[in-house]
Amino acid sequence: MIGDTWLLADILFLIAAGLLVHRVLARAQEDEPGERDRPIWFLAAFCVWLPGVQGLGRLVEFWPWPFVLSLVAGWAAVVGWGTWRLWVERGHADTTPRRVSPLMLGVALWRLVGAMLVLLLWGTGAEDPRSSFAFLLLVELPTRLVFAYAFLTFRVAI
Repeated sequence: MIGDTWLLADILFLIAAGLLVHRVLARAQEDEPGERDRPIWFLAAFCVWLPGVQGLGRLVEFWPWPFVLSLVAGWAAVVGWGTWRLWVERGHADTTPRRVSPLMLGVALWRLVGAMLVLLLWGTGAEDPRSSFAFLLLVELPTRLVFAYAFLTFRVAI
């Protein structure tokens, strides 16, 4: 989906994962929850924004470029507004860590069932390009939205 930029994307993902692990290890030494990390919020918003843009890109692939850019900007505004509202209204994680989250288990189950349904209905992405788009739209985007919401508002006991 990202074309020739896959190596750059992998390198950036590796750097982001390394920074996240470093931050987690540093915060594990603290007794009290610290301030919210703005970079983590931007990273979560980007993880929600990306599959939406990919889906829009496939949907309006042959439309005029200015219209495509306006759709991308509109999606970015929606994700930005939603992230800001979450920051203002529910930006602090629960004080008590949870061992099990029914929301997360339900989303993981939907991801499994949705992937199987897409595979049964359209086959693999190599067989039918609609399969990749359906997975992106029906499974990937909704689960990323919920995972980002849960990641930013829950505390999980590990």
